[in-house]
Amino acid sequence: MECNQLCITTAKILFILVISHVLPSASASASTTVCEDLTDCLALLKFKEAITSDPKSYLQDWNKANSFCNWTGITCHPHLEDRVIALELINMGLQGTISPFLSNLSLLSTCLCTVTVSMEKSQLPWEGY
Repeated sequence: MECNQLCITTAKILFILVISHVLPSASASASTTVCEDLTDCLALLKFKEAITSDPKSYLQDWNKANSFCNWTGITCHPHLEDRVIALELINMGLQGTISPFLSNLSLLSTCLCTVTVSMEKSQLPWEGY
């Protein structure tokens, strides 16, 4: 009987020690990898990289520490998790190039954006009509 109680107590202590070491590292890594393997999030971060001027810091919450569905100007699908359906970046004074990574937002149906673009630096294909 003594061995059973001693074994159970030892197992409980080991379980608590393992959990206390595993859980903090799992939650820390989750917060730093919010975008990992999420195409829409990575596309938005590439878009932000191409913005050379954000004078009022509207895009400051666009980072891996925040869920991208909560970023300024982003609307995600109400039923499909982590899928962007709208970008609304109007009158924010943004300047830069339009990133071709926006084409990875496959469910994007609304894009209301005002960005002052330098066409000679733009990476989008250009066809004149």
